[in-house]
Amino acid sequence: MRVTESEFRLFEKAIYDFFGILIPKEQRPDLSLAISTRLSALKLTRIQDYLDLIAGTVPDQEEWFTFIDLLSNQSTGFFHDAGQFEFLVQNAIPELIRTVGAGVRRPLILWSAGCGSGEEAYTLAIVLSEFSRHYPGFRFSFNILGTDISRSSLTHGEEAVYDLARIDPVPLPIKKLYFLKSRDKQRKQVRLTPEIRRTVRFRLLNFMDGNYRLREKMDIVFCRNVIGYFDDTSRTQMLQSLAENMVSGGYLFLGSKETITHPPETLQRLSSSLFRRQ
Repeated sequence: MRVTESEFRLFEKAIYDFFGILIPKEQRPDLSLAISTRLSALKLTRIQDYLDLIAGTVPDQEEWFTFIDLLSNQSTGFFHDAGQFEFLVQNAIPELIRTVGAGVRRPLILWSAGCGSGEEAYTLAIVLSEFSRHYPGFRFSFNILGTDISRSSLTHGEEAVYDLARIDPVPLPIKKLYFLKSRDKQRKQVRLTPEIRRTVRFRLLNFMDGNYRLREKMDIVFCRNVIGYFDDTSRTQMLQSLAENMVSGGYLFLGSKETITHPPETLQRLSSSLFRRQ
């Protein structure tokens, strides 16, 4: 089914209004395929009927997430930008233990926002497990939330099964401790150990919802390589919402190549990609 220029613009506006995401023109072939796929699945013959379903007076939110899943390619990596994890264990965590007892008097709460298929969330779990393991007499606890708009990515994260090539950046001693090889030698895959999987929960979340309804305020937020999908208006709204869901003194990590010209007043800039909730 051919999508006209005006229909493309209507879909791009609807996606922006609902998710705050800008769809570049280069992605129009993917957008066209997603539209055709959903029309076929729902047995609709007119593109306008589908637009009415997702962007009408009462938008079908479930269908929105099904649709955006077809456009998402949220693959992250293990131990990406290792310097941020070093700062986490050498500076951020000791400071949070000292000031609010996070991890000691109560669990340390971390959020991998825009977690893709779960590699970042599990990297955090491994890093914190290693932090705890090196202090055997020290009782340390933590919980990690991974969120994304892609259901298929979240399902991948919950399964915690990855191709062997995906864990190439992981140091060998870490691989031996926290990854299990498939019993089927033909399948070159690994799975995170149950101990690591238990520390991470996954949830569908749209940054533009405004009310995240999170159970707890976050001590640490990793939101890396996400803000580039948003324009200045959506980015400001997203960062303000992130800050509102952080504890006073909590840390926000962005991608190392991402920059914010005017961060919310509630966020103190520590470096170009690191902020602290005031």
